[in-house]
Amino acid sequence: MGGVVVNRLSLAVVVSVTLVCAGCATGITHVVTPGENLYRIGKAYGMSYSKLARINRIRKPYDLSPGDRLFVPDASRQLPVNLITPVATNSSRPAIVIGSGPIGIAGRNGFSWPASGKIASSFGKRTRGHHDGIDILARAGAPVLAARSGRVIFSDRLTGYGNVIILEHADGFASVYAHNDSNLVGKGTNIRRGQRIATVGRSGDATDWHLHFEIRKNNVARNPLYYLPRS
Repeated sequence: MGGVVVNRLSLAVVVSVTLVCAGCATGITHVVTPGENLYRIGKAYGMSYSKLARINRIRKPYDLSPGDRLFVPDASRQLPVNLITPVATNSSRPAIVIGSGPIGIAGRNGFSWPASGKIASSFGKRTRGHHDGIDILARAGAPVLAARSGRVIFSDRLTGYGNVIILEHADGFASVYAHNDSNLVGKGTNIRRGQRIATVGRSGDATDWHLHFEIRKNNVARNPLYYLPRS
């Protein structure tokens, strides 16, 4: 999530997009807000920025400005892109960990493991984009626990990530729990560390039962293994 720099889209292009795309698929018009770029918008709606650019006839350098309007096919509502996607990623690498540590024990900055299982996918660059968290393999329906006390600021379903919960913590931290089978808490709920907030699933584009887990600091995605206690 991140890495594509975008600035401005002309009104003429927007009008053309609306006329061309409105009749070719169901979807919504996304109004660009400050801080958003084409990459983050595509990530939030579960599509590549290149596809979104092609649909809207946007040419490199993919210029956008607040107030510009983009047609997003198959979407049903405008999503809070700045809340869902981080502004950047931190690429530093900690020591390799192959499985979760002890459940309930707090590590750095008070974070504990949200689920127990083998790490199937690590944090870092991918051929197409960036993996902003870790994937923890777990049995279907296993409990997903809050990694730190906080407040639910997002509990909904997204195209790529399925059922997602985002918790806001103190000191600029947030944590993300995705591909859930079901979300058990709603927006605005105060949560304590270790509380069951969801069940492990494979919603969205997941193929295996697992939890996708992220930790963000000031909306920059950090490797969760920096904060979780070692096994």
